[in-house]
Amino acid sequence: MAYPTLALHLLISAPGDVPVQDMATIRKTISQWNLNLGRVVGLTVLPVSWTEHAVAEFGDRPQAILNDQIVEEADFAVALFYDRLGTPTGEADSGTAEEIKVLVEAGKSVAVLVNASARPPLGGSALEERKRLTEYLTDLRKTALVFDYANEGDLISHLNNFLSRATAQFQQ
Repeated sequence: MAYPTLALHLLISAPGDVPVQDMATIRKTISQWNLNLGRVVGLTVLPVSWTEHAVAEFGDRPQAILNDQIVEEADFAVALFYDRLGTPTGEADSGTAEEIKVLVEAGKSVAVLVNASARPPLGGSALEERKRLTEYLTDLRKTALVFDYANEGDLISHLNNFLSRATAQFQQ
């Protein structure tokens, strides 16, 4: 059955090491939220990510292009981390860190979720990258509520709570 809806762009921001299953869980949860709650309140959340929605372009540093194409247009965002902070952009410690900064400075809601599931110990450059992430998250936690998730159920719960709270400002 058709219904009137306001479409909202949710940026999904994550370094490349976030498990594919976590990304799939995010998309599935958004789809379920849209069907179960979104239609009741007249909202549809559209997931947006650079891997699916950015286009090749010249003229600026890559992250600035992404910011122009998809980040600044987002209504809110979820940022996921696993073991990597990501690649420095020249303006921030990583693309995800820059996207969080851009959105927060614009007054938009951002949920930062960290995969805390059990995994083998890291060594070498992977351990160094994990230390970069830990330092970033320690600093971020001074001004933000960051949640860990240990399993799919935790991730779904955090995302459902965020979607309900973040979309409340758009409800008619």
